[in-house]
Amino acid sequence: MKFAAIADVHGNCIALEAVLADIAALGITDVVNLGDHVSGPFEARRTADLLIERGFPSIRGDQDRRLVEIEPGTGASNRADYMQLDRKHLDWMASQPPTMVYRDDIFLCHGSPRSDACACRKSNTHIQMMEAAKKWRGHNATNGVYCSRDRGVLVD
Repeated sequence: MKFAAIADVHGNCIALEAVLADIAALGITDVVNLGDHVSGPFEARRTADLLIERGFPSIRGDQDRRLVEIEPGTGASNRADYMQLDRKHLDWMASQPPTMVYRDDIFLCHGSPRSDACACRKSNTHIQMMEAAKKWRGHNATNGVYCSRDRGVLVD
């Protein structure tokens, strides 16, 4: 099974386009999106439009959740990323689950299975993960592949 995972795009559409071009050049057609799609000072609307158009299986990250929870007319609604988004973009993010099992075998989350904002430490990650054979997560600043004989594989 060959697929690519993207995560933490944070509205950087130029970088997303480059990564998607590299994925396509590798002949990979299946992509999953691990959240935090548009938050940040870049191109929230353009990034959301591209991700919606691609239709990748996607989960919601902590920043996506925070954007969806903003009440119009509050100080937070003045965020540059929020001001670029239409209702369809917010509805798209709101419709995404916080976790997902992809292809009946791969558990996807943003921070951890219990919190989209909290990345587990390596020492307790396997204890907290579901019993899926493989786990993929975004949000973590340290990348790596962690293996456990009894808990499978975690890809950060």
